[in-house]
Amino acid sequence: MRLDWPGLLLLLLGLLAVACDTGGDIGDSGFAIGFETGSRCDTASGGSETRYADVDGDGFGDADAGLNGCLAPDEFVSNGDDCNDGDGAVNPEATDVCGDAVDQDCSGEDAVCDTGE
Repeated sequence: MRLDWPGLLLLLLGLLAVACDTGGDIGDSGFAIGFETGSRCDTASGGSETRYADVDGDGFGDADAGLNGCLAPDEFVSNGDDCNDGDGAVNPEATDVCGDAVDQDCSGEDAVCDTGE
């Protein structure tokens, strides 16, 4: 199978032209396929913030799953401090339960139980 590089390049440029939303009241830019881009994309101020995937819905995202805010779906959040984005009970604002070998508050270690001795 032989690739038609000029045709492929034209197709990609056409898709990019269709996908880029350059209109809007606040200078929106980004991709408009499948999600809204307008709320975080003020190109006049020099860019947008990074947004992070929040799979477990606890309001904290995965720092390793960040996107430019103009490209991120609404389910992405501005805080990327979640240490386990697969468990909504684990996030920087959670209360750490001592002795269960789970770091609920993302401090880097499980809370030590006070034995009273």
